[in-house]
Amino acid sequence: MKKTTYFLDTTIFLEALVSGTSRKAHDCTCLLKQIRDTEWHDAWTSSLVIAQTELVCQEVYGLHRKDIDDIIRGILGMRNLRILQKVDIRMALDLYEKHKVKFTSALVASNAILAGDHVCIVSYDKDFDTMGLKRLEPKEILASK
Repeated sequence: MKKTTYFLDTTIFLEALVSGTSRKAHDCTCLLKQIRDTEWHDAWTSSLVIAQTELVCQEVYGLHRKDIDDIIRGILGMRNLRILQKVDIRMALDLYEKHKVKFTSALVASNAILAGDHVCIVSYDKDFDTMGLKRLEPKEILASK
C-alpha cells in the first residue's frame, strides 16, 4: 500500500500567514513546521496554490510586493515540500460543471487527482468533499502523527 501524500491547499498557507492567533492559524503553522522540521517526503502543493496565495495576500490583505515575495520564497524554500506542476484544465472544467464548485477548487482537485489515488487534500475548503476527494484539516493530521 502506498503512503498517503498530503496536498496542501491555499487555505493552509493563508491561515498560517494572515489569520493571527486563531486555532486554525495555530494548527496550520504547526503542520507547516512539522513538515519543514521532520523527515516528511509526502507533502506537496502546486504552482496554482502558490499563485492563489499571492493573489489573496495582495487583493484581500493588501500585503506589499516585498512581503509577498518573501512569502512565496519561503514556501518554495520549505524543506520537505514538493511543488507539483501538473494540471488538467479539461478535468477541472468537468469537475466544475459536475459538482458546481469554484473553478479554482476544481483546478486544485485536478492537481491532486493527477498526483495519484494516494493523495489527501489538506484544506478547510469543503468544495473538495463534494468532488469525492479525501480531505483532512491540519488538526486531524497533527493528531495522527
